[in-house]
Amino acid sequence: TGRTLTVGGGRLSVSQPPISATTFSPGTADVPALRLRFTETDNAAVTLQSLRVSSLGSGDESTDILFATLRLDNDGAGLVSNGDVVLGGASFTTDNGEILFNGLGQSIPGLATVDFLITLTAANQSQLSPGENFQFSVGSNDVVALSNTVGQPVSVLGLPQTGPLKSVEVPNFTVQQG
Repeated sequence: TGRTLTVGGGRLSVSQPPISATTFSPGTADVPALRLRFTETDNAAVTLQSLRVSSLGSGDESTDILFATLRLDNDGAGLVSNGDVVLGGASFTTDNGEILFNGLGQSIPGLATVDFLITLTAANQSQLSPGENFQFSVGSNDVVALSNTVGQPVSVLGLPQTGPLKSVEVPNFTVQQG
């Protein structure tokens, strides 16, 4: 699945490495929500220009997710770490909406693999309800990459990609008699 455009030198394959825990607490920053691995397969450098991310779930992204951040995951760990580079940030303006990371200018050398990590910053407990969930995805036409050789769009294979369902933790309560 995915989109195929006239190739001007370069081709990207998109895959999704595993991601950490599927639950998070209200008020948590930098929750890994979607990992994307871009591999250039045509031995021709390309530049990632933009990436559109959609979200679905029982929660309202416009109020429950304060911010989403796109990072270059330099160590490929799938967690926020010192070597990661922030490429952009955005907020959802509607429930089940989209955000666009535009003007990225991120080079991907020929035959190289580059990992990206999209994280979320969750609202506090007064806005989030236990059990609410969110799921980020990148659709077939949501990646724009250009050939560094001829400046034309390149083929992007392996889309759509949908991340794991991320849920707000349900607190454990213990009732003691006494």
